[in-house]
Amino acid sequence: MTEFTRFEIAKLELQPGDTLVIKTELVLSQEQVTYIREIIVGPYVPEDVKIMVLSAGLTLEVLRENAG
Repeated sequence: MTEFTRFEIAKLELQPGDTLVIKTELVLSQEQVTYIREIIVGPYVPEDVKIMVLSAGLTLEVLRENAG
């Protein structure tokens, strides 16, 4: 299986409907993403929280114009 050299876990307060975003600079295979979601993180995340894995330095952001 895949060997990870370093990762950090912080205490999180997850709410129903939240999405936990995991980011890495590494390029991950689909097998590695599945392993992270199902084995490393999945058992510790409530069912009503989604898990998103972003690899290869990919970031996900939303810019919203202030309506006020």
